[in-house]
Amino acid sequence: HTHTHTHSMSELWACFLQGTVSALRGPELAERLESLCDQPQPCAESFEYHEQVYVTSGRSSKTTAGSVTVHVRHHSQPTDSWELAYLGPVVRRDACMSQRSILSQTSPNVLGLVHKLGVFKLDHEYVRKGQRYMHGSAIQITVSTLCKLAEPGKSESGKPIVSTGDQLVEVRMVVPTEKIDKACADLSSLAEQLQPIVVLEKVVAR
Repeated sequence: HTHTHTHSMSELWACFLQGTVSALRGPELAERLESLCDQPQPCAESFEYHEQVYVTSGRSSKTTAGSVTVHVRHHSQPTDSWELAYLGPVVRRDACMSQRSILSQTSPNVLGLVHKLGVFKLDHEYVRKGQRYMHGSAIQITVSTLCKLAEPGKSESGKPIVSTGDQLVEVRMVVPTEKIDKACADLSSLAEQLQPIVVLEKVVAR
């Protein structure tokens, strides 16, 4: 089984820009995204996942800016699925931010495996839900609420990480190393079309 597992893993860079949209301008943003959408209708897809973020034991995410974090995501929408991600430190570039990313589809057993390794400890967890739009075949735009859980495993204990009523907007694409500069330029160009509805800022929720 090992060889099939490695085939589903790939090391790439996630390039992204983030910002926020106020509740008041949410409908206007949805309209703008529909007009930019070049996919067959419907353009928007609902998504929701619960993510647990693990750091190397003995450290916290505040002191591991330069190290890898392990993320376990349980998606409940659009389909029930599990994902394991290894994310490197965020690199701030001129036009966008980027992060080395190794992603693999997995099963619920992954939680037991992460705990059994004994190398990682749970740092924090959150629930993210919203709408996902595609622009072209590679750029993904998400408009979502992100709630950090005050109590592990209890989604009702979630506290929004951006001002109440605001939503987090992220424009992202995943590319190999040699395409990072072009990806950042493409993302910047698209993000400009979303301003001033979206206030671009560096809200790194990773």
